[in-house]
Amino acid sequence: MSRFFRFIIHYSTFIIFPLLLVACGGSETTVVPNPINNNPIYTIAPEFDPLYQALGGTAVLGNPISQPFNETEATPLVQYVANGRFEQTPDGAVQLMALGEWGLAGLNEQIPIIPPENNNGRSFPDTNQLVWGEFLAFYEANQGEQLLGSPISPVLQEGDLVVQYFRNGRLQLQPDLGNQVTLSDLGNAHFNQPEVQYNYRVYLLSQPVPLTAVTEVNLYGHVQAPILYGGETQNLYVTTLTPDDRPVAELRLTATLSYDDTSQTVDLNPTDDQGQSQTILDMIQIPPEKEVLVTISAYSATNSIIGSDILSFKTWW
Repeated sequence: MSRFFRFIIHYSTFIIFPLLLVACGGSETTVVPNPINNNPIYTIAPEFDPLYQALGGTAVLGNPISQPFNETEATPLVQYVANGRFEQTPDGAVQLMALGEWGLAGLNEQIPIIPPENNNGRSFPDTNQLVWGEFLAFYEANQGEQLLGSPISPVLQEGDLVVQYFRNGRLQLQPDLGNQVTLSDLGNAHFNQPEVQYNYRVYLLSQPVPLTAVTEVNLYGHVQAPILYGGETQNLYVTTLTPDDRPVAELRLTATLSYDDTSQTVDLNPTDDQGQSQTILDMIQIPPEKEVLVTISAYSATNSIIGSDILSFKTWW
C-alpha cells in the first residue's frame, strides 16, 4: 500500500462520521458528561474557561473534545466540549454556538406532546414556547437563560426520547435512566461533521508539537512493497502523531529488522513538520525469501521510548 493511501485511510477515520445525536446520563438538575469523546488529554482554553466554569464546567457541559482551533485563518477561535461549542465573536466576546437551532433544523418531523392542564410551566413570549415539568426544573437549576437560551420548540417525541430544543442545546428524558433529564451531546454531533473534522485536521497538521513537550506518540508505519524482488529497494514510511493527533517534528526514530534469529537496528530519518519520516532500508545483508519483522520505535527528548509500531515484509528474489 502506498504512503499516500495509508495516510488517507488513517485520516478518513476522523473525517467520515454519521450525524448522531447521542444521549448522555445525568439527573434532574445536573448532567453527567457523555463518555464518548470525553478525552482527558484536552483542556479548556483560557479564553473559554471563565464561561465554561460559570455554566457548570465538566458536570454540565462535559469535557473538552478538541483543541481550541481556528476553522480558517480568518475566523475566531472555537473549541468543542461534549455538550456544546464555545466560540469567540469578531469583537473577542465568548459565547456558546446555537447548536439547538442546528439540531432542530435537521429534524425531519416534529411530534409535539401536549402539556398537562396544570403544568405550572413558564412561557417565553420571544419564541412563543412553553417549558414545563422536569425540563423547567433543569432549566431553572442550571442557569438556563445563559446555558440554553430560549426554547425554540415544544416538548417533542423524538424516537424513544421526549425532548425539547433550545437555542443552544437540547434537553431530553431518558426512560432507561428513570426519565432523568439530560443535556444532549450536540457538541459531539456537530464536531463529527465531515466539514468540521476536515478543518480541524488541517489545523492540527499545521501545528507541530515541540519534541520537549511530547511524552507519548502514536506511530503509523508502512513499507513501499510487502514483497521485494531482485534489486528492489525498500522504503519505510512513518507518521507520528500525539494522542490528540498533532504531528511531532524532529522526532528520533529507529527500526529493528528481525528474521530467523538475526536482528539489526537502524536509525531512520527524523520526522518533518508533518510528523512524517521516509527512509530507504539497507537490504544488502538480508537473505532472500525471509519474513522480516520491522519494529519501529520513537524516542523522547530524554531518549525514552514513547511509541512503537510493528509491521513486516518478505524478501523474495
